[in-house]
Amino acid sequence: MVPFTLLVSGPIKSRFGYEITLLSLIDAFVSLKRLNPANQIILSTYEGETPLELREYVDQVIVNPDPGADYFRVNPWPIGNGSRNQSANISRMLRCTLSGLEHTQTPIVIKTRIELIPENFLVFEKWSSKYSRIILESNSPIIGFLLEHYSGISFSINGLLGMIPDTLQYGRTETLRNLWASSEKFWQQNFKMLTRKGIRFPITSEQILGL
Repeated sequence: MVPFTLLVSGPIKSRFGYEITLLSLIDAFVSLKRLNPANQIILSTYEGETPLELREYVDQVIVNPDPGADYFRVNPWPIGNGSRNQSANISRMLRCTLSGLEHTQTPIVIKTRIELIPENFLVFEKWSSKYSRIILESNSPIIGFLLEHYSGISFSINGLLGMIPDTLQYGRTETLRNLWASSEKFWQQNFKMLTRKGIRFPITSEQILGL
């Protein structure tokens, strides 16, 4: 089995709930290492989000400076009472993910969030082995992702994919680094234009990655 990195990006501790607990996360990380000790586990988050108990079960914890939420105003619909004030965590998502990818040392990476950690590792091993071979044997930059916005994914112009979901991605480390680095640069350079108050529908993270 080709070794890979499981990159858990974004909030951790604040996402704990009924189905996501500290113990369930530890069990998942132990199982992942049991598949192949060369597998790498990276947590990339910000201050106050990583329980100390997790550190002995992962290869690296990256605590990024928190850029904070993105606040901007948009033009509301002429009908309804929607607020002009909007907020998003796009800057946080881009920084945490890219920082984790920069520290990845395996040829394959799975970028995910704690809500989407594999559970059945026997099934996961077969799936991962198959698609790792496909990705590494191809000369094209392949990205696998969880299809969560069907209407968005089906929308394309001249073959350009309009949206790429960010929750779970699977691919070559180099490919994902290029995707996230160019997306962060695009967001920083065009923030004022993309969040100007005349826009009725604020841009989403899926659109930024698609662009």
